[in-house]
Amino acid sequence: MTHSTLWENGRRLTQSLTATLTALVVLTNTLAAQWEDFPPTLVINPGSGVVTSANLSFTVDWCDDHGLDGSSEWVKLNGVTVSTSGTTSSEFCFSKWRTTGTVTLALGLNTLEARICDFSLQCVTDYQHYFCNDHLQDRCWGV
Repeated sequence: MTHSTLWENGRRLTQSLTATLTALVVLTNTLAAQWEDFPPTLVINPGSGVVTSANLSFTVDWCDDHGLDGSSEWVKLNGVTVSTSGTTSSEFCFSKWRTTGTVTLALGLNTLEARICDFSLQCVTDYQHYFCNDHLQDRCWGV
């Protein structure tokens, strides 16, 4: 093989590798954009149904396909932030948290609200309503 043949083969190989790498970058960017297409999800439990005490124990399950921003998380009862504790796992989704807490429901309508964002600044808020009509009986129910 002559020097010019080697040079020409090297040039073709470089062009081929450049085209392949460009295609991989485009594919990677496309997949990354699609991967973070979904906002977080959250589920507050208990939902609707009978609540047998004015003291309500609850859980909030948070999930996202990329990553949850813990600094954006909050849980409120009737507009007041409540104390919670939590655990994390990657079961069933890329980033999953479970937050637990206990609140005392006021007489009448109560709203338990939760909010979180992911690292793409997509946020979600959810809420449940509970109605407590008789503290003497210590019974409430979800609405």
